[in-house]
Amino acid sequence: MEESMHDILERMESLIPEYSYSSISDIVKTDKKVKELLLSEMKQIKDYLFHIVQVSYELQRDQLSDAAESSWDDVDSLVDRLENAKLFKFKGDKKSCDECKKKVESELQNLIRRDRELVMEVRDLKRTVYLLYRALFDQGREKHFINSLGKIKKYVEEISTLLDIRENIIAGG
Repeated sequence: MEESMHDILERMESLIPEYSYSSISDIVKTDKKVKELLLSEMKQIKDYLFHIVQVSYELQRDQLSDAAESSWDDVDSLVDRLENAKLFKFKGDKKSCDECKKKVESELQNLIRRDRELVMEVRDLKRTVYLLYRALFDQGREKHFINSLGKIKKYVEEISTLLDIRENIIAGG
């Protein structure tokens, strides 16, 4: 069952206060807030993975440390991408700003849906990493952790794709 646009907007507003694309200043603020939320969540994911890498090195668990480091690198690359992503800015005269706003408005429903998918994918990744982290440290499930790293890679790829789509929508591509 597909969510209505109203439901998606309400959910986004519950995650990101004042989530709105109704004016030029709102577009800029919302873009910044989406980026900040994604960065915050991704940094927590990165911290979980770093702790696993650190402990696995200390315990000389080479297979675990190699596997965890690979996932940490994937997440670190995504964090770098988010940190270096340019925020949406309207440049030029009022006519240029209005044209940019019209481009965003024409793709508004798609943008809001992609924002929602992006936030949910990052949250799902965070939950997955946390569960793997707890299983590893609470139950010593090293093989389970290693065998489940494909899930992390899949999430990272999906998040990267969603970021590409979002950037294209905002850029008017």
